[in-house]
Amino acid sequence: MGSLWQYSFIIEQVPHDRINEIKKIVCDVLTDDFDILHGEEKNFCSIEIWDRKIYASNGFYTWSESELKKRIWKGGFINFRYGINLSQETEPQDFDYEEYQNFKIIEDDT
Repeated sequence: MGSLWQYSFIIEQVPHDRINEIKKIVCDVLTDDFDILHGEEKNFCSIEIWDRKIYASNGFYTWSESELKKRIWKGGFINFRYGINLSQETEPQDFDYEEYQNFKIIEDDT
């Protein structure tokens, strides 16, 4: 069985020379259809996905969040926002340094 999920994802301050790493993660976990925004600072850009819908398994919520954390944080990036809900708009939550430390501790225990 599956469900219709709606999600948003934002990662900012990605150096241009590392954007392909983040693009691959986003493509593997979420979608290959996203916006890349080039900010005023020419050395950095952002990836944004707003209110995208996907039909996926009921475990997609936990798998996608865990996979994004693991792969983005392994790449050395700390801050990103991700929100997912069953077929309704959702405000992405911040995953920051404190969340990273908690996740890292849990990952190290296994």
